[in-house]
Amino acid sequence: KNRSQPDTPRSGNNSNSSSLPTSNDLGGLIGKNGARALHELCSKYRWEMPKYNSIEPHNLANSTDNDGNSNKDISFVLTAHINGVELGRGRGGTKGSAKQDASRKALAALVPGVVFDP
Repeated sequence: KNRSQPDTPRSGNNSNSSSLPTSNDLGGLIGKNGARALHELCSKYRWEMPKYNSIEPHNLANSTDNDGNSNKDISFVLTAHINGVELGRGRGGTKGSAKQDASRKALAALVPGVVFDP
């Protein structure tokens, strides 16, 4: 196996966590929005660039999310995929805000314990 390139993110495979980014790798991402930071992280580790897919929100008019927040202002749901793996699902009143939310969730999945502010 070629060790010059780190493994790409994969669902359910944490056996080689040394190839995943750590909080020490994030210095260049400070102050950037979620989508930009995710793009730069993918570039740094030579992963595929994130792909975003729009999905239909189902019955969100009178529902709440897992955090107890009302979903009445949510009209867009986007998923963030890297190397074909969904790493984040974002919701928002605009496509842009849903993309940022999905990107932050993908970053949180790739770098556990690090919180990316909205």
